[in-house]
Amino acid sequence: MPAAVKKDGLRAPLEQLTERVGPMPTSIASMVSLAVEVFTLSERLRFSIRPIQKIWAHSLRTGFLAALISEAHEAQSQIIWRSFAGGLLHDIGLLILLSQVSQQFFRVVELASIRGATLHIMEQEVYGTTHAELGAALLSRWGGEDALVHAVGFHDDPFRNDQTQFCSASAVYLANILDGGGIAQDCDGVLCAQGEAYLRRLGLLEQVPYWQARMREIQKVPIG
Repeated sequence: MPAAVKKDGLRAPLEQLTERVGPMPTSIASMVSLAVEVFTLSERLRFSIRPIQKIWAHSLRTGFLAALISEAHEAQSQIIWRSFAGGLLHDIGLLILLSQVSQQFFRVVELASIRGATLHIMEQEVYGTTHAELGAALLSRWGGEDALVHAVGFHDDPFRNDQTQFCSASAVYLANILDGGGIAQDCDGVLCAQGEAYLRRLGLLEQVPYWQARMREIQKVPIG
């Protein structure tokens, strides 16, 4: 377990995954540690820490389920851990928006809810970029490996990813959808036609009910 990882709720999934698939690769462990530090520092911002806590809990659930999906897909240990890290990091771009334009961002969230639009579409309209793209750019600057950067960058729009086979980005996409997104209108837990087509192409669509049930089990566990 990375030395910097101390945040409540992270220890149990890390221990479970380590026991099942072996130790986390050092390159991925460094990204997980950085993620924890960013979340911890973000809680010091002047606005309410509740959105940060909600995003953290969602990110942890997404990472854990993404790892389980990859494991069931008989992926290599590296891909399983990358799926976990991708889920934990996929909404890191939201922290950038909350720290830089918090009041405006909450209005964007509200506008997305009123229009019934997904959050990344409204972000593109207002900012000319999305939290996924911001998160991927930050992760790239941190030195994250390309596959992990892709898992973060394409978690809301997987067809933009040029991968045509199952990868960590696939697992993160499905896990994020099934948890319903981190904040209002990030996603609603329901697959759109595009999402169904993407999962059908990968042979994952028929597995969705099973993973929905697994996510409901994960959601019952309190996360600090």
